[in-house]
Amino acid sequence: MKIYTNVDEFYKTCKYWSNATADLCDIQTGKDIEKSDLPAELLTPYEFLSENYYGMYTYLMQYNGKNGFAFVLEYSEYDDDGHKKTTDNFDCAVAFAQKIEKTFPQHTVFVGKQTGFPYTLDNGIEDNATELVIFIDADFFTDKNKSEFDALVDYLEKNA
Repeated sequence: MKIYTNVDEFYKTCKYWSNATADLCDIQTGKDIEKSDLPAELLTPYEFLSENYYGMYTYLMQYNGKNGFAFVLEYSEYDDDGHKKTTDNFDCAVAFAQKIEKTFPQHTVFVGKQTGFPYTLDNGIEDNATELVIFIDADFFTDKNKSEFDALVDYLEKNA
């Protein structure tokens, strides 16, 4: 499992074809695109992204040059009032990532320490969440693998 501690390195390997609300964009230009502009291999993962709500962030992503689908779980250090929730959220993210990796070894799991969307609390504290990413290659999305995908979703919903 890869752990990214450098934001620039994280975003060099992760390019987003969508935001968390399924709005699409070109990974090279950042400009909005339509579904018909996606690479053909992302059309089926797009259906999983746009037609389902999983209770966690989902994206179409390119990771290390491969296109696919990603679940992203954020681990923040602070609550909305700026009080620390816990000092071990990074450790919790890594421990859970290791469990996912062991249970679902066919997917790529990695953690970005404080790579989440920059959020400044009302009291001025910056809280850049740690992100746990489960990347699923585009070629995984076949009828044959639907039950396996559902098992991953169920596992994440019960344990995340």
